[in-house]
Parts: sequence; structure tokens; C-alpha cells
Amino acid sequence: MPKIVDHQQRREQLAEAVFRLVVREGLASASVRNVAAEAGWSSGSVRYYFPRHDELKAFAAEVASRRIAHDVVNRLPTDPSQCAPVEFAARCMESLLPLDQKRRAEYKLWVDLVQRESGLPAEERSLLWAGQRSLCRDVIAHLIGTGSARLASHSMPERIHVPLPSPDAEQLAHHLHIFIDGLASQMMFLPHEVNAELARTTLRDFLALLRGETSSQN
Repeated sequence: MPKIVDHQQRREQLAEAVFRLVVREGLASASVRNVAAEAGWSSGSVRYYFPRHDELKAFAAEVASRRIAHDVVNRLPTDPSQCAPVEFAARCMESLLPLDQKRRAEYKLWVDLVQRESGLPAEERSLLWAGQRSLCRDVIAHLIGTGSARLASHSMPERIHVPLPSPDAEQLAHHLHIFIDGLASQMMFLPHEVNAELARTTLRDFLALLRGETSSQN
């Protein structure tokens, strides 16, 4: 019988090769030739799955996004009522921070993709940025006390584009998204000034401030 090839698995093997290269040598190292060598493939085989280099990097960034979503789920307690609201929110948002080498590589890929997509119409961009904004909305909804209703009302694919019903809450999600991007950037480019321990503490301090703002709105 002919061998059955799992094409999705092979594509993800290439994404793994991209991650290893970025961790070891930086984003510039993730050329088609280097990715092929890292994966033990020929350059032609890589191009069979990804005719353009941009497609390979974009797919790797999408894999990173799925990992973040999975990481969020794994970080959360099975019963949210057993975890303080700020701590629950912090565990969600930590998945967007480059707290280890793997996530530093994922962050570099994310930045590269966002830069390349900046001139494209909104409908042609990936969902990476929108997915982050959706997570920020989920966190604010949780701090307000409406998180369960939001999760129950919208599945993950459709929730990405659904704003919070309150304009004030939506503005808080906007502030949280900007904050987390800035914190991640400082961790990447100023690691001696903003290390993982300081980032975790700063995140919780900021979420506590947001918690106070959401409480004052109720």
C-alpha cells in the first residue's frame, strides 16, 4: 500500500524548524535553505508546501498563535472561582509575553508578520492581532464579571470580532492590549531592565488597576 502522508503534520514540522532556528540564531536565519536543512528536507520539498518564503513564516506565526491559545487554557484553573480575578487574568495575559526562549521566538515571528501585513487591507491580514484583542476582551469581561456570558454566547472563531457591549469596557480592552504589547516589547529589547519577574509583577499591578476601574463601573 502507498504510504499515507499527513501533510498538515509535515507543514508543522517545518514550523518547528523555523522556531528552532529563530531561538538559536534569530529571525534572519529562517531562510528556506536553512529551514530545509534544519528539518532534514530538500529546499524543493519545503517549496512544495510553501511556494513563497512569506507563506512559511506566516504559517509558523499561525502555529504560534494556536499554541498561545492552548497555553492560555493550560494556565487556567479548572474552577475560576478558586482563583482571584486578577491572578486568573494574569495567567491569561502571560501567554502573550516572551517569558522564555520559545515564546521569544514566537514573538519575533509575530512582529515580523505584523510588519509585513501593515500595508494590507484588513480583510487580507491574518487573525493574530485580532486574536490578541479578543483575549484582552475576554480578560476584561472576566474582571467585570461577565466572562462566562461572553464565552457562552460566542464560540472562539466568531468571538474574535465581537466587541464588548459596554464602550467603557471596550476601551479598557484597548488599553490592556496596548499595555501588553509595550510590556512584551520592553522584555524583548530591554531584558536587563524588564526581566520576567518584573514583567509578571507589573502585569498584575496593571490588572489590579483595571479591576478597580471595572468595579467602579458596576
